Amino acid sequence: MEHEYDLAVIGGGIAGLVAGTIASESGLKTILIRKGRGATSYSSGAIDILGNLVESQFPLSPIDALSTTGVIRSTHPYVILGISENNREVHTELIVQRVKDSVKWLQRNLDGLCAEFTGALDQAMEAITVLGTTKPTCFVQKTMDMGNLVKDHDDSNLLFVDIVGHPDFNGRLAARTYAEFQRYADKPVKRVSSCSITITPFGKPYNISSVEVARHLDHSGLPKEALSELRKNIENTGATHVALPPVMGIESANTVLQEIAELGVHPFEVLSFPPSVPGMRLQQSLDAMYLESGGQMIVGHEVVGYDSADDRVSRIIAKSPHRKMKISATSTILATGKFIGGGIKGTESGFKESIFNLDTVDLNYNPTDDLRPQKLTDRVNVQYEGHAVFSVGVPVDRYFRPINYDSQVVYENVFAAGSVLAGYNYLVEKSGLGVGLTTGYTTGLNAMKYIKEEL
Repeated sequence: MEHEYDLAVIGGGIAGLVAGTIASESGLKTILIRKGRGATSYSSGAIDILGNLVESQFPLSPIDALSTTGVIRSTHPYVILGISENNREVHTELIVQRVKDSVKWLQRNLDGLCAEFTGALDQAMEAITVLGTTKPTCFVQKTMDMGNLVKDHDDSNLLFVDIVGHPDFNGRLAARTYAEFQRYADKPVKRVSSCSITITPFGKPYNISSVEVARHLDHSGLPKEALSELRKNIENTGATHVALPPVMGIESANTVLQEIAELGVHPFEVLSFPPSVPGMRLQQSLDAMYLESGGQMIVGHEVVGYDSADDRVSRIIAKSPHRKMKISATSTILATGKFIGGGIKGTESGFKESIFNLDTVDLNYNPTDDLRPQKLTDRVNVQYEGHAVFSVGVPVDRYFRPINYDSQVVYENVFAAGSVLAGYNYLVEKSGLGVGLTTGYTTGLNAMKYIKEEL
């Protein structure tokens, strides 16, 4: 049996879900196909727009970085956003405006969901991680909002709180690291300390995973004993702010933090490593947003084939362990990710896009079809420029349609979004979810125009 849709989205991370929601909101019949959870669920849950440009050699505010991108890197996905329809020149103000539009759209759609976020494009924030280090980012979930910790640094007293038996966050180590960093800060926090509380989902305080704590808090709330322990430590240290492990619930994190706030402090979660509860929150909220818009989703299916004719993809074939589905769509959005999602594959022969066998290029749009992955990695593990392999992806035209090595559009009805794209290194730039959001938003609009014969 063949299923017919206006738009088929391949991939279930932020890029695919945003693109699918844009299309569904406009009344298009949309289906999203994914193998499992998108790579977004493994992220920290913070939305980086552009924290750093390698070539600039110093951190920039998001808007400054966006304004500089076109000068430094003409192949960056953000630069493609700024190509004018009329004269095909890059306009910095167009880049900034399109990023603002996508952020405002997402903020509106996530309002009231468990991953609603806060932040601003004109000022980067230094969010605290589980190690006690800081990371430049642009938007964080409201549960991670540090409040006036830095602004009122002369009066800020920060207490790191960990959970006994939870190995993913050591409050004492984080406090020590953060205090060391404060020695070099322009606005150092007045005092930093740490303590532990007890939360036992299974009755014994050891080997407790982040997801187990989060689900326990969702179902049972914050235990009175833990709240009492926390109250005593706040009174003993005089804390004004409390840094918590990012496990305060998937659905109920805001409620748990409100309970803690009633103790007279400003509580917030720190940024997480994978597996990430805030990442799960973001994925769950994006799923809910997409389904609320009227889109359909099939999970556990992998796209294994397609049919094409006259420079168009007419049908894709999705397979699960129990069935095959033939899906006909007027347009298709490729949002399969890079290496985690399997969108790009690297072998001894070179790199290739995994579904449509599209050409791949590196940071500067040089061909990589005959490059072994080892050629794009460096023996130095930690380096400012990062590893070039993470810049490999699909080259696109100004509408985000994949092109070949001759700069010709491969399929006029296929658009690409997210980390499957070439031209940027999201790990070094701190731009992963930002590029996913803005390119998903833009390709959703472009696919909609194509389907309505406006492109």
